[in-house]
Amino acid sequence: MAGRKSKFTEKLAERICESLTKGVTLNGAAATAAISVTTLNEWRRKKPAFAAQVTRAIGQSEEGLVEDARKGSDPRVAVMLLERRFRNGWSKGEHHKVEQNSTITTVSPAVLKAFSSVPESVRVARSHSVAAETPEKAE
Repeated sequence: MAGRKSKFTEKLAERICESLTKGVTLNGAAATAAISVTTLNEWRRKKPAFAAQVTRAIGQSEEGLVEDARKGSDPRVAVMLLERRFRNGWSKGEHHKVEQNSTITTVSPAVLKAFSSVPESVRVARSHSVAAETPEKAE
């Protein structure tokens, strides 16, 4: 059983490369050609000439952004795109990771009111005895 015919054409390859030259990502360029990025990458593996076109288009995109950053009226936009699109060479290398582990316990107002009427020494003694009776949860 033969596979279906490839959608690849030189015209489609040119369209993809035009998008890449403008700074569009591989995902975006694939979408403009109505193909998946998996298909685009498969074509790059199977078609060395197309792979070279794609590489050249990406290089031209970077070159254009550098030129815009140097001569544009607002170079911050081009620099920002360079930092995001070409991380390996242009990113500041900043990584931010935030982790938070917390437990929030809510208590009804009625329980708080009842608890507040008990003297503190009794509350502390009761909380320790309840904690001793409660089996620890396995983590």
